[in-house]
Amino acid sequence: MNYGMVQYAIETAKEAYYYNKNGEGISDYIRTRFDNRYNKYWQCIVGFSFSSRIWHNPNEYINFNLGQFNIVLFRDDEKK
Repeated sequence: MNYGMVQYAIETAKEAYYYNKNGEGISDYIRTRFDNRYNKYWQCIVGFSFSSRIWHNPNEYINFNLGQFNIVLFRDDEKK
């Protein structure tokens, strides 16, 4: 992701945590905000401890921590 998208992801995650204290609410909030701002098909995974192996476009992926939560955000190709 470019710098602006990274900053937006972090700020959106902070907002999501403020409004929702569970992983499902946080992931839905982040995904919806990214769908609205950067077009559709964003996927967001939020949890405490997990492994992942996903295909992603180089400029449409971020993995970061927010407090106790690990957040993976990426854009998927159009739904099949």
